[in-house]
Amino acid sequence: MATEYLISEHRLKLDEVSLNYAAGPKTGGPLVMLHGITNWWKSFESVMPELGSRWTAHALDLRGHGQSSHVSDGYRWSEFAKDTVAFLKACLEEPAILVGHSLGANIAIEVAATAPEAVRALILEEPVLYAHRGERQQALFIFPFLQGYERIARVGGSADEMLPALAELHNEPNAEALRGKANSLSLMDPDALNMMLDGTATDDYDTDAYLQRIKCPTLLLRGEPALGSAISDDDAARASAQMSNVTVTPVSGVGHWILRERPQEFCEMVVRFLDEF
Repeated sequence: MATEYLISEHRLKLDEVSLNYAAGPKTGGPLVMLHGITNWWKSFESVMPELGSRWTAHALDLRGHGQSSHVSDGYRWSEFAKDTVAFLKACLEEPAILVGHSLGANIAIEVAATAPEAVRALILEEPVLYAHRGERQQALFIFPFLQGYERIARVGGSADEMLPALAELHNEPNAEALRGKANSLSLMDPDALNMMLDGTATDDYDTDAYLQRIKCPTLLLRGEPALGSAISDDDAARASAQMSNVTVTPVSGVGHWILRERPQEFCEMVVRFLDEF
């Protein structure tokens, strides 16, 4: 009989925030998962048992998300990265594999660049490499959804109360994904979204400068631009040119949400890549 995979939640108190995080059983070295904007640690729940059978899996709630605390005017990407570095140094005994999606992948990039001693390898799923502000941001497939999420979160209410507005925004969405989004959106601080949408969260984020400083093995996963990927062909080529140890893997038939739509394939790609090191 298969052993049940048990996940427990914990808190880390820092100077500005209290971070909530989930952890699986101790198995191997640490693997830390960072979610995208409007999500929380449970966006990784489908892959934690698989990856957690080989590595000791952790998944954070970023500040302003999930059960972590809210902070006034405190959602710059550099602040998310600072929290993550604090977690890595306070809670882990050795360098971690960082797995990030979208915003979480951008945070992982900054962490690996600024605290390389704390990071063993990077798995970057759909980071917003060069489209995180201005006209490029507004042209993203996900941009109108983020605007809609901000409006819905600003109104507030329970997850059940948010469901009708989310259904209208998505137009025939996957019911399970819709419920998950309602749950996470009901917990988040809408200011975190607002600061990203107006550009103040990313005004000091220099993608090329960070990528050039990363030396650890890195897997960059990208979907198809025609299906909503945040990474264009030019973006992928530019990022590859900045890095000394990166593998770029395109995933066909999916856009920005590879893990959510292809959890088993996602795990297989991660395991295959990390088995090389």
